[in-house]
Amino acid sequence: MELRRIGAHSGIDFMKILLAALLVAPLLSVSVGAAEVRILSAGAVQSAMEPFAQLIKRENGDEIKPQFNTTPQIAQRIAAGEQFDIVIAPPDTITQAAKDGKVIAATRVMVGRVGGGVVVRSGGPTPDISTADALKRSLLAADSVVYNSASSGMYLDKLFEKMGILEQLKAKTTRYPGGTEVMSHVSKGKGNEIGFGAISEIKAYEPKGVRLVGPLPAEVQNYTPYEAAMMTGATSPDAAKAVLRQIASPAGKAVFTSSGVD
Repeated sequence: MELRRIGAHSGIDFMKILLAALLVAPLLSVSVGAAEVRILSAGAVQSAMEPFAQLIKRENGDEIKPQFNTTPQIAQRIAAGEQFDIVIAPPDTITQAAKDGKVIAATRVMVGRVGGGVVVRSGGPTPDISTADALKRSLLAADSVVYNSASSGMYLDKLFEKMGILEQLKAKTTRYPGGTEVMSHVSKGKGNEIGFGAISEIKAYEPKGVRLVGPLPAEVQNYTPYEAAMMTGATSPDAAKAVLRQIASPAGKAVFTSSGVD
């Protein structure tokens, strides 16, 4: 009788162990197969990376580990031999990296394009930017002007020169290497200050004390396109290719579009 009770009890314990193993097994298989995909990316698409990482985790089971820099810094890091799985940068940067044997040209996919926008601090005065002439008048009336020294900042230099106001603005202009520093500066402003940045960067920083006034006037708008490509030294090539496929998928496009990357 005692032996029968022990056997029955052992059978129940065995069934509990078997059930637990069946429940845990799928979790173990996902974690073992998961890859870490390292991405070197332009800061203009940073706002899309968190929701895109969630998409990748859900669909592929992999983890995205991005680092963000300006376009000149990305070019320098690639030239210096730093290794990532994927690079996201303007087409010219990707083309040069492909020529240098740093990325695989056949893997290139379009991420989207980002337009320039005007930013002020939350609660600050709203400049008239409805037309190029209105923007010019607002800049001349501003207490200070803030923008970056990256590719979008170089475009603004040319635009202000074309408008005939570059020299007039220099004394009250502050420049920073990247968009994050511009947003931080504008958020702490006191007077009539006008800042410029990628629309996607401005949107991402709005909870921290800035406000998107709007895009640059249509007649002077500047769009910067961004592409993604796999590096030749990728440590997780299969996972990187899967991420690139997701970028090009309707679901991936929707994530980037919702973050200001058209």
